[in-house]
Amino acid sequence: MCSNETAPDPVPIQMSDCGTIPLNYTYSPTRSSTSNRRLMICSLCHDDRFANSQQFHEHIIDCANKLAVL
Repeated sequence: MCSNETAPDPVPIQMSDCGTIPLNYTYSPTRSSTSNRRLMICSLCHDDRFANSQQFHEHIIDCANKLAVL
């Protein structure tokens, strides 16, 4: 900082007794966590209708075999 500049005013921060959690924050531990569902898309035929990874892997093998025959 140069000698002719004035220091900026500090930004006010609201702190609670618990640290950085605001007092009006409501924590509900009964809420279930969201499942991290992976999007499975066949890169050969762009199909995306797989119920589980087993079906996806079987489709990838079948699709690759069909492509190899062509």
